[in-house]
Amino acid sequence: MAIRNAITTAITVRYNAVEQLHVGSDSQVRAGDSTTITALDSCEIRMGNHGTVICREHCKINTDDFASIDAGCYSVVNAGEDSSIIVGENSVVSAGIGSSITFRFWLGDIEDSVIAIVGEKGIRPNVTYSLKNGRVTCIQ
Repeated sequence: MAIRNAITTAITVRYNAVEQLHVGSDSQVRAGDSTTITALDSCEIRMGNHGTVICREHCKINTDDFASIDAGCYSVVNAGEDSSIIVGENSVVSAGIGSSITFRFWLGDIEDSVIAIVGEKGIRPNVTYSLKNGRVTCIQ
């Protein structure tokens, strides 16, 4: 298994070249399928199917189907079908059918969350949503 580290750079990962990638702030990453990326702030990440992304905040993440994403506040996420997405406050998300979107937020000193499943209760695929006043809201 290969592991690579980078700080403030642009990286393209070829298919099966790297399984885990740890990047610093302000990085741009393009990766293929089945890659795990851990990033700091203000990163742009594009990856294929079955990938995992963990990002602190201010990240732009685009993935294909079956992704697992944990992004912090002020992030922009576009994911494919059957993905699992967790975002912090002031983030926007669009995802494919069957995806689970969890919006985390603070209510006083208690962390809370709202979960939306794409394809259920009026949550449409590939439409951009955000959390406004405790409710999942379409912002397109």
